[in-house]
Amino acid sequence: MRPILRHKKKPLIILAIFVLAASYFLFNDINTVDPKKSECLHASVEDKFDCLKTVLDKFVENEDVGGAIAYLYYYQRLDDNLGAEDCHFLAHYVGDEAYRLYRKGYELDFGDEAQVCNHGYYHSFMTETILSGEGERASEFCEALVAKQPGVSEACYHGIGHGAIFAIAENTNVSLETALTEGINMCEKILGKESGRKLIDCVKGVYGGLADTINLEEAVKNYPDKQSFYELCFDVQDAYKEICYEEVAVITYPVNPNSFSEVIEKAMSDSRLGEGRISLVGGLAVVYASNIGEALSDEIEVCKSLPVEYKDACLLGMVSALYWNEPDSSRDRKAEAFCKKEVLSEEERNMCFDFLKKEREMGR
Repeated sequence: MRPILRHKKKPLIILAIFVLAASYFLFNDINTVDPKKSECLHASVEDKFDCLKTVLDKFVENEDVGGAIAYLYYYQRLDDNLGAEDCHFLAHYVGDEAYRLYRKGYELDFGDEAQVCNHGYYHSFMTETILSGEGERASEFCEALVAKQPGVSEACYHGIGHGAIFAIAENTNVSLETALTEGINMCEKILGKESGRKLIDCVKGVYGGLADTINLEEAVKNYPDKQSFYELCFDVQDAYKEICYEEVAVITYPVNPNSFSEVIEKAMSDSRLGEGRISLVGGLAVVYASNIGEALSDEIEVCKSLPVEYKDACLLGMVSALYWNEPDSSRDRKAEAFCKKEVLSEEERNMCFDFLKKEREMGR
C-alpha cells in the first residue's frame, strides 16, 4: 500500500511520539506551514496521504519532528477525510524519524500532540528501539514516559510488542506460529514474566503487528478454509489465550473471502473454542467494522442474532473500532451515531454509550 511505511526491511508501524521538549521542538515551524491553509485539505482522498507526507518531509528535513507531529495533530482535527490508517502511518513515519534523531543525541520529550492518530508515533519509535537491539532501554524508556503520562502506557508497551514481531519476522522463513511464540518470548524477556498489564500490552502488540510482517497468503496454508486461524491459539499458554483469540482476528480479514455472518457462524459452531469464543467474536467485530466503516447494518443484525453475552461483545467491538480507528475529528461523531442507531434496543444503546464513555476516559 504505502511502500515507505510498509516495513519489510525496517517496519515503520509504530510511531513513538516525542514532541516539544527542547526549544527547537516548540512550535516555531508550525507558523510557517499553517494546517488551516494546507492544500491537502482540498486534495482527493487518494492523494491526501502523499500530500501530507510531502509536508511532513519538510519538517523532517529540518530535523523538527516536534513541528511535524504538531502539524499532523492540528491538521487531522480539520479534515474528516483523512483516513485513520493513513493518519496512523504518517505518525509512524514521524516516529521513525524521531528515533533517528534520538540516536544522533537529540534530547526528545513527549507532549499531548504525540498521541495523535492512535499513538502511531509511539509505536514507531519503540519498534525502532527494539530493532536496534535496545530492548532494555525500551523498557526503561516506557517506564520514564508513563511516569509523566500514565495515559500512554498501553501505546508504549504495545510498541515494544510491534518491535518484537518485526525483529522476529526479519527471518523471512519464520512460520506464523514460530513468529508468535518468539515474539511473546521477547516481550517476557524484556519486561519480565511478572510484569502484569505491561506484558499484556506488549503481547497484544506482537499480534497487532502480524498482518504487516508475515506473508499471510503463505502463512495460512495450514488453515485451508481461511476461517480457522484461531486454531493457532489452541497451543498458546493459558495466560495469553484470550489475547490470542481477540487479536488473531486481525489476520482473518485480509485473506478471508467470507462475509461477516459466515465467519461468525464458523466461530459459534466450533465446539473446540470454549471460553475463547467470546473474545474471538469481539475481535472479529472490531476487524470487520474497521474495514467496513459506518455501513454496518447487516453486520449489526448478525450481532443481534447471537446469545446475549456474544451479542454484547460483538456490538461493543464495532463501536470500539469506529471510535479508535477514526481520526480525532470524526471519531466521536461516528461512534455516537452507531450508538444511536434505531436498530439497537434502548438497553443496547445505553450499553453502547456507557462503553464509549469509558473508552474516552481511558485516554489510550
